[in-house]
Amino acid sequence: MPPATPQSPIVILAPGRMGDIVTAEPIFRQAHQAEPDREVIFVTRPPYADILRTCPYISRIITKESKEDIQSITSEFPKDTKFIYINLKSGITPPPQTALQHPLDRLTKLSPSLLNTFQQSNGLPETDDAPRFYLDENVNLPDVLPEKYVVFHCCSQGKSRQWQIRKFQQLAECCFERNIAVAEIGFEPMLNMVHPLYLPLCGKPDLHYSARIIRHAMALVGVESGMLHIANAFSIPGFILTGKLRDKAWYNHYCGKYRTGDQANFLRFYNCHPLELPLEPAKYALSRFLDGTPLTRTECDIFCLQYQLEQLQNRWYVQLAKAASKPFLLLQERKNFHLRAKRK
Repeated sequence: MPPATPQSPIVILAPGRMGDIVTAEPIFRQAHQAEPDREVIFVTRPPYADILRTCPYISRIITKESKEDIQSITSEFPKDTKFIYINLKSGITPPPQTALQHPLDRLTKLSPSLLNTFQQSNGLPETDDAPRFYLDENVNLPDVLPEKYVVFHCCSQGKSRQWQIRKFQQLAECCFERNIAVAEIGFEPMLNMVHPLYLPLCGKPDLHYSARIIRHAMALVGVESGMLHIANAFSIPGFILTGKLRDKAWYNHYCGKYRTGDQANFLRFYNCHPLELPLEPAKYALSRFLDGTPLTRTECDIFCLQYQLEQLQNRWYVQLAKAASKPFLLLQERKNFHLRAKRK
């Protein structure tokens, strides 16, 4: 008998970012489970090659320097190769609202998860699976880590996603007051605090080092970044300091328990950038968690909205608008009174 012809591979084309690749892991896993005999190849840019380096079903990782180089590699594979595109196709139409969403999502027109967006762009059925992150077991935890600590990640690649460092420092004090350490991860330390419970663990080039720190933490506090997607993969509670993104006034791009809110508090003001979020909502949510009475997703959303309303009511232009509309509202109420009397 002639030798069997090897099957063409499944090729994942993903230029980045970290959060996109981590949250899309269910797509890669499902593709492998559906066709386990096909080789799975991961093509990405050098900074993101480590994300799936210990993934059991990835047989090969190819790095290219640019998005254009990644797109052009398709010509190097057989015609019947199955390609999975992550953040490479433009003009993606958001999937329709699904039953997986929270009632408040429909009220605020919450955008679809990144996972659903990538599934739709590749013609795959939509799911809400949580991602898996496959840790390199050869990477050890640092010896300085205590039993109880919270991870802080204070910086994001997106300029509109930042939060003031002084507010992060005040949040860290909430942990110190309860004898809980703060382990900061990232490219460089931002907190720079002088306290025996502050652990600057930044500047490590190995992503799996930071991932292992997250895996054993009580929670992760941070701005929107790939680190929160890793925390979601480990079911580590997340306190996400966020806000609007471009034209999205209220969004949640996560899947799994961060999507449902079972393991995440989204700390934000409606239609505002993160920099406009004051300390108090974040401090309240984190304190409740550390004291053993965490806020539910709905409780956190309502608290943030109510706090925002209270702040707006004290603004001079809101007071002016109220004063200007008072005669109209009185006339409207008088009219309604007569209409009710007429019906009787």
